[in-house]
Amino acid sequence: MVKYLHGFKINSPLSYLSNEKQTQHTRFILTPTPQNDWPILLGISFPKSGTHLLDQILLGFANVAPFAKRVHSFYAEYEGESGYKRTPEQALNWLDTLRPRDVASAHLFARPEAVERVCSPKFAPYFIFRDPRDVVVSHVFYVTDMEARHVHHQYYQSLPDFNARLNVSILGRSDTGIEFPNIADRFAPYLGWLDQKEVLTIHFEDLIHDRSATLTRIMDHLLTRAPLQTSRQLILNSLETSINPTKSPTFRSGKTGEWKKYFTDEHKKLFKEAAGDLLIKLGYEKDGNWSGSGWEWVEVRKSKLSLEKAAFAGGFLGGGPPPPPPGGGGPPPPPPASRGRPPPPRPGGWGGRASPVQEGGGLPGRRVGVPPRRGAPPPGGGGDVVNRADRANHAIREGIAF
Repeated sequence: MVKYLHGFKINSPLSYLSNEKQTQHTRFILTPTPQNDWPILLGISFPKSGTHLLDQILLGFANVAPFAKRVHSFYAEYEGESGYKRTPEQALNWLDTLRPRDVASAHLFARPEAVERVCSPKFAPYFIFRDPRDVVVSHVFYVTDMEARHVHHQYYQSLPDFNARLNVSILGRSDTGIEFPNIADRFAPYLGWLDQKEVLTIHFEDLIHDRSATLTRIMDHLLTRAPLQTSRQLILNSLETSINPTKSPTFRSGKTGEWKKYFTDEHKKLFKEAAGDLLIKLGYEKDGNWSGSGWEWVEVRKSKLSLEKAAFAGGFLGGGPPPPPPGGGGPPPPPPASRGRPPPPRPGGWGGRASPVQEGGGLPGRRVGVPPRRGAPPPGGGGDVVNRADRANHAIREGIAF
């Protein structure tokens, strides 16, 4: 039976959450309480931008501090099955239900009243977003294939092909009483989070291409509010090993730049007309002259990633070898096999990158030195196979996927 608190879905019975928090409190009884009490860890996300990935990372703090071990509740501005838009008062009521040491998740608009609450010492807030071109592609797959209860599912199924559905995902719908504007207008209510110094903004792509540095930023954001006596490396290891994409009911590929596989010239034109300025504002393009064709260098913000750590778009992100860098040269030679043995496979999951604590080719989230169990799917495979019952039971956590 689905449990609700003040009309909002919670992920476990209240008694279980209470007992679990008490257990965590006892476990860390010797850990000093911060001056302003333990904050609420709040992961705010634009839909289809890594909601579950951020949830898993924030839950990793439960291994080093007395935070809850599961997400307390989830809030979405739109109800997934009906498309009903919740009122500003409902968002504030939900925020007021949260207590210190809770971990919560939300598709939450940056309305002034919500910003005032979230940017108080009561919260340690994070906001994750993704290239909107990848968002519209992910939205089509989610609504069409993964969530039959979604308010737009039957309409998407009625369209002749993927290209027609992608047009709708970019431009929205005006032929229905259900609010579904174009992608730029859907993102607009979230833009206010980018201007709040109390909110750590996270590009989904940074968690794929420079995960170590991004996890460090996530850790430091909490440490400024709640200093921990645990070593920094232990905290980072806890955040890293908490990531397990196969436990996400809406995980499909976890890759970046996949829009290039699906955008036709017409889609590019429509997107530039509807949301060209949004890409520039979010730092994904310098101007409106992008095309996404050929071997384009992935644009990286200088403050985030170095060019040496950036990946080439296209084949490299899809698992193939990178093309030669501009100016000549060729791809680096493969590393020599150790003592005649082939190098270990790299794990799949969020972008297919090996992490500092996954060396040796284990599955995502597996502890260091623990080999995959016999019969387990090979590293790099199986990420798209998600139990359908889990989808049916948990996909509502995404709310409406727009």
